[in-house]
Amino acid sequence: MLVEAIPVRTVRAHCTDKPWMTPNIKALIKARQRTYTKGETPKYKSLHAKVTKLISNAKAMYYKSKAEGSHQSNPAKWYKTMYKLAAATENQQSLSSPDHADLMEIADRLQRSFTKPWLGIQPDLPRLQAVEHLLKDSHPPLPSIGQVKTVLKHLNSRKATGSDNIPAWCLKRPIPKIRPPTDLDSDFHQVSVLPQLAKVIEKLQLQLNKSSFKIKTNQHAFTSGHSTVSALTSISQNWFDSTDNSSTGRQGVHALFVDFRKAFDFVDHKILLDKLADMNVTRSFWLWMMSFLEGRTQQDLKWNKHVEETTRKAAKNLYCLRECRRANLPVEVGLTTYLTKIRPILEYCSPVWGGLPRYLKDELERVQKRSLRIIGLPHGYLPTLEERRIEATSRELDTILGDPSHIFYQRTMEHNKHNYNLRRRDGIVQYAPFSGTERHRNSFIPRAMRKGLH
Repeated sequence: MLVEAIPVRTVRAHCTDKPWMTPNIKALIKARQRTYTKGETPKYKSLHAKVTKLISNAKAMYYKSKAEGSHQSNPAKWYKTMYKLAAATENQQSLSSPDHADLMEIADRLQRSFTKPWLGIQPDLPRLQAVEHLLKDSHPPLPSIGQVKTVLKHLNSRKATGSDNIPAWCLKRPIPKIRPPTDLDSDFHQVSVLPQLAKVIEKLQLQLNKSSFKIKTNQHAFTSGHSTVSALTSISQNWFDSTDNSSTGRQGVHALFVDFRKAFDFVDHKILLDKLADMNVTRSFWLWMMSFLEGRTQQDLKWNKHVEETTRKAAKNLYCLRECRRANLPVEVGLTTYLTKIRPILEYCSPVWGGLPRYLKDELERVQKRSLRIIGLPHGYLPTLEERRIEATSRELDTILGDPSHIFYQRTMEHNKHNYNLRRRDGIVQYAPFSGTERHRNSFIPRAMRKGLH
């Protein structure tokens, strides 16, 4: 009786539909299933092919709309969306603790690790009277309203605030340097977040006081127009010049590399303040720094190994391209992924090591060819890495020649002169450097000038 009064119906429950699923596709899927149940094979095959094609087209259109969404306005959101669509996963392992007591123990251990460098050390900061004769008796320049507005405009609103309670919380969070972390003492570093207004003052005072600082030309860190490329070029060119069979005679090179443990933590505040006084900064500026620091606690010369490590690191990221291809994402997504995640690895500091033997150049080019093949583009779609290395070398030499105070400027103008020269289009004569060895010939300055880049 119950079955006759209330017939049993079979209902198929669906979880959340895929975002590309449309009512038309759903209707065709139902029709396809009905033909399958009735055993109408020819009609079923026709509907099956039609449904498959519609789903493929709808999926491609959906991916394309997402790929064209926020690539320029919000790259972080764009990458997150693309990885989600490609079903790419990251290893998010971290230290795990079963209960609150263990968390407290880990927090205590991290605190002891971070404070270890200054354990038992009492900072001995210089008094103003000891260095007052070195300081300028003038007030720091005041920024204009326009300068303040410019700096405020470029503040990153996503950054956390500091101890100024704007908003009313301060972040001091240890994050792992490697994943997954295995050692509390070496695999973590602490992050101390400055107040936003402190960042504004820092940028303004750097702009206003930079002209009065006497920074040495051989300092490459934290200076405009300098980088790791210029630092490596500077030291490696000295080595190549000294070991070259030229008229100066071949010399040996002894290099000492020192890696200080927790280098920034061990910066002596007294030495730092003494150096600022020696730089003849203003009295007010020195007192600002004093106030900020006071009371704070805290084998063979070959490129084979470098190229091997570079290609290995770049090849590890090829899985991103494969995931994009497997998920049928637009070609533009795979290309952008290669240009932002793989090619920079293959080109880092390329002006320094650009004079590679042919077989090493081919190793690097092979990675780009593999990447383009995975994406589905021809090998000639992008400029070769060799062409881009030449352009990067040209830009680096432009930077040197455009800055007479650069440590390399004079060396590029008078580098091992002899009877023949290169005349640039602007009329400036530059002498081609003489090289007694192939190694020196392929170093930065001889290679850049020899190829007629300038």
